[in-house]
Amino acid sequence: MIDKHEYEKQEEGVVGKARKPYRSGRGGASSGSAGKCFTLIELLVVVAIISVLAGMLLPALNKAREAARSSHCMSNLKQIAFGLALYADDNDGRFPNEVRGCNAKQWYENGKEGSFPTSWDDYQPLVYAYLGGNEKIFFCPSENARQVRSEKFAFNYAMNDALGAWEEQSKTVNRIKSPSRIFLTADTTYQWLGACYKVEVRHAQKANFSFVDGHVRAMNFGEICEAHEMVWPEEVAGRWYGRGSWLAYGGPTVP
Repeated sequence: MIDKHEYEKQEEGVVGKARKPYRSGRGGASSGSAGKCFTLIELLVVVAIISVLAGMLLPALNKAREAARSSHCMSNLKQIAFGLALYADDNDGRFPNEVRGCNAKQWYENGKEGSFPTSWDDYQPLVYAYLGGNEKIFFCPSENARQVRSEKFAFNYAMNDALGAWEEQSKTVNRIKSPSRIFLTADTTYQWLGACYKVEVRHAQKANFSFVDGHVRAMNFGEICEAHEMVWPEEVAGRWYGRGSWLAYGGPTVP
């Protein structure tokens, strides 16, 4: 038989156990397992792995980005070629003439109004209306040498000066026997392209060209230097377009 004092002690023990606070196994000292943290070495390993992966992916991403820019540039050149064809259609089959053009930089800065003629001018203001007044067509997405918009408008895409220069009357479309061989506009940082001014190779060691027949093509440095006939076949043997003059910027030096 249990006496009164022993019974009271047992009762207190039962009540104490019932009142003991519950602690979750997720936290607190009673869980029996502390939260695991990354050590410094493990963290450095993770950072190193991420750096290696980034180094592998960035060149591919840059290549894809430049391919997209080149595609955009080729679209611009194709539209400009279309605008030049419409201009020639309205002007007795003649392309814009270099000595009867309009200073594109001044024209742009004047709010795209006025004529601003000088001795050596640009074709852009003459075909601007044929392109729906979209100035961005004249901006190459890969050309970073010029930051002023009026200069980019005037100098990002040059026209073949053999089609509109060196004579008062520019050459007519019907005089061009092989329109798929004669380039019309190309990547550069000048107004006109020929013996004095060069193509700029700025799309992953290639430059983009539009041709008189409307097609566009990307060419590398070596192809450009050998393609004298792209200027004007009848003048290849003349003084203006020899191997030493028809070159491109951005590629290896021609021996």
